[in-house]
Formats: sequence, C-alpha cells, structure tokens
Amino acid sequence: MRASRSSHNAFRWSEPQGFQIKINKLMRRYTPSPRERGYSVAFIGAAAVADWRVDAAPQKIKKDKGAPAPSFSLTENPDILATLAAAGTLRPQLVIGFAAETENLIVAAREKRLRKKCDWIVANDVGGGKVFGADVNHAYLLTGSGQDEWQGTKDEIARS
Repeated sequence: MRASRSSHNAFRWSEPQGFQIKINKLMRRYTPSPRERGYSVAFIGAAAVADWRVDAAPQKIKKDKGAPAPSFSLTENPDILATLAAAGTLRPQLVIGFAAETENLIVAAREKRLRKKCDWIVANDVGGGKVFGADVNHAYLLTGSGQDEWQGTKDEIARS
C-alpha cells in the first residue's frame, strides 16, 4: 500500500488489488473507487481511524475562570469496513476486521463480524492496558466456522 498527498489536503491510499480510499484530513468521507471489478482479493481493516469525531465549534472556545467545562457533541465517522464488506460485486473475496473490546470480548466480536459482514474478525481484550503498549497479546480469530486463539508476543502472534 502506498500513501501520497493529493490536492485539497487529502491522502490517497492506493491498494494494489484495485481499491483506492481517499481520506481527507478530517476523516469525514471516503470513496472506494475500484480500478477493476472484482479484482481485490482481500481487505484487512486493521483499525478504524476513529469511530467518532468532535463537531467543530462555531467560534473559539475561551476559558472562563469559574465557568463549567465546555461540552462537545460527536458525529459518527463513516464505516469503511462495513461499506467494503457490503460492496456487492466490488467486495473483496476476503474481508477481515478487528475488534478491540473492553468487555464481553467473544460475544461482542461475533456480533461485530455479523453486523459488518466480515468473513473473519480478530478480537483483542484491550481493557486495563492488556494490549496497547504491552509486549504480549492474547488474540482470537473468529470465522463463520469457529475460532482460533493465540497467546504470545505480538511478533509471535503475527507469524501464526
């Protein structure tokens, strides 16, 4: 995969199998544009940029001594994984997603796999600093026919 800067402060991610995803600097929209129909073999949605983004304030929020902290409203970002998994004839042959969960890991990951129409999903329990910044990991691969489990260093799991 290659990244290059294009016009309007957008990044263009070129997938050699045929998909391009343009993500503008605020991650507000995306456009899958296939070069050839049905050519993409696999899509691995390693992680969402963010599920949510903060809505822009109409003007600068100034600090006012003694005033309560400001509140922020959020807008959901587009779901690239679910969109590509439901792309009909443009859908990659294999769609793999990831589930970083803090509770009910297996149940939540199974539900996510079905809801997003992924073939496989890799699940991690990320609560309590178990994954981010840690050298070891405990991951599950959930498919339509069952699940596998791995424990070890992140390098060992990646090579499994």
